[in-house]
Amino acid sequence: MSGDQKGLRPRRFSLGWVDAYVGLALSAVLVARYYSHLGGIPFLRPCTFRALTGVPCPTCGFTRAFTRAGNLDFVGAWHVSPLGTALFLALAGFVVVGVSRIALRRPWPSLPKGRKWRRVGMWLLVAAVLSNWGYMIIRKFAVGDWA
Repeated sequence: MSGDQKGLRPRRFSLGWVDAYVGLALSAVLVARYYSHLGGIPFLRPCTFRALTGVPCPTCGFTRAFTRAGNLDFVGAWHVSPLGTALFLALAGFVVVGVSRIALRRPWPSLPKGRKWRRVGMWLLVAAVLSNWGYMIIRKFAVGDWA
C-alpha cells in the first residue's frame, strides 16, 4: 500500500431514504403510463372543491396531466395542467437519475443547504402553484375550456 492510500477504505454503497422516493416516483410514472389500461383508479373521486365552488382547485388536472404525459401526449398534458406536466417530467428525470445512480453506485449530487435555499424553494413552489391555478381559472372562465 502506498503512503497516499494508507488508511483509506473504499466507501460502502448503500441505499437510503431518497432511493425509496425513486421507487415511489417510478411507481407514479408507471401508474400514469398504464392508468387508462387499468380502467382508472377506483378510489379517485371528483374534486370536492370544484364541485362546491365551480372553481378548479390548485391541483385540479394533475391526474389527467400525468395520464396524458405518461402516454407521451405532452401538449395535451400541458393544456390540462402545466404544473402537473412539469411535475411528471421532474419525477421522470428523478427516476432516471436515481436508477442510473444505483446502477453506477454513485452518490447523490449535493444540493445547496441552509435556510436561504429552503426559503427560496418554498417561494418558488408557492409561485408555481399560484401561477398554475391562475392559468386554470383564466382558461375555465375566459375560454370556457376545461379539458
